[in-house]
Amino acid sequence: MTLRFDVVLEGQSYRVEVGEDLQVRIEGEEFTPQVQTQDGGYRVSLGRSHYRFRLDGRSLFLNGTPLDVAFRGYLPSSALARRPVSEEMVATPVRAPMPGRVITLLVHEGAQVRRGTPLLILEAMKMQNEIPSPADGVVQELRVVPGDAVGKEDVLLIVQ
Repeated sequence: MTLRFDVVLEGQSYRVEVGEDLQVRIEGEEFTPQVQTQDGGYRVSLGRSHYRFRLDGRSLFLNGTPLDVAFRGYLPSSALARRPVSEEMVATPVRAPMPGRVITLLVHEGAQVRRGTPLLILEAMKMQNEIPSPADGVVQELRVVPGDAVGKEDVLLIVQ
């Protein structure tokens, strides 16, 4: 399955495709990235070039510099070919209802969840709060790890 989406970075739009083999095509040019976790973010190597990415709430940082970035059309190409976008394909962001610190993740990427299933524990004002799934679906993306400080309305994970 190939993921196809547009990335708007600093006002410039790029067409991005990521294949099953993790081969990345940006505007038709192919790359094979090497990705490692590093200092709460990611170190991405493309040939001899190295980049540090870090997500902090809704902000993306490249080598420590904040970027203005948006993702559009994030759907597997096979899903696009099969049917029009329906409610079941819509990604639902799970947002922090209050500022706090992530204590425990109760799910992993790829986990099937039902509406109301506890997803993580968020500590706020010395109280531990279970954050439930807003919908039935699959956990597509975790955006936090235990120990992360989050602000109100920060995206914690995505359920689709």
